[in-house]
Amino acid sequence: MKQISIAILLCLCTLAGFAQGGQPLDLKDIVSGKFRAENIYGVIPIPGDGEHYSQMNAEGTQIIKYSFKTGKQVEVLFDAATARECPFKTFDSYSFSPDGSKLLLLQNRLRFIAALIQLYIIYIVMRFYLPSRDKIKKLFKNMEEIKRLISENKLEEAIRLLDAYLTEQPRSDEAWFLLGKAHYKLGNVRLALNSYLQAIEINPESPAQAAYDMAIKVLDFYNKDMYNH
Repeated sequence: MKQISIAILLCLCTLAGFAQGGQPLDLKDIVSGKFRAENIYGVIPIPGDGEHYSQMNAEGTQIIKYSFKTGKQVEVLFDAATARECPFKTFDSYSFSPDGSKLLLLQNRLRFIAALIQLYIIYIVMRFYLPSRDKIKKLFKNMEEIKRLISENKLEEAIRLLDAYLTEQPRSDEAWFLLGKAHYKLGNVRLALNSYLQAIEINPESPAQAAYDMAIKVLDFYNKDMYNH
């Protein structure tokens, strides 16, 4: 109780001092925080100095040196607008070397945002566009089965599987090439050529290019008008 009384007395003395100094006190001013101490954010003492501190300006373009004693600006330590060979116009934070002779400027916020965007894109692609591991195994197994059917001349069944395969993987140049191969063996030359062209459009290095060229040469030799109508 005695300690509380002393604290109240000190507060009254302080308020009286304000009043005697020509500053009339008002209860509203007291409770509103008017006399609350202000904080200074972003203050970085300059190593090895002891008399000055630094702050980045609000635009993120300058590092300014201030005096601890007066609080006034002393000089501009760094200015992105005038620095030689400076590849950026703004920065997000900075730090001093241990002896205070060098500055490390960071653009971590922009890089962090860019990294988040990249991770999000990767997640979307993997989640919605890339097949799962089980699906890849199934597709690989189906492709091996299709190749076996074509080699055994079970072409109708191979075409049926290829149509189903391309429904799920329409950008598979290998599937389009095999579809063209199966159609060509059945004598469906037009369908074969169209399938070869689909494969070539997806992958210009596809073996479908050689198969297409060969089919065209054969048509030229036997019946030039067959594919012109």
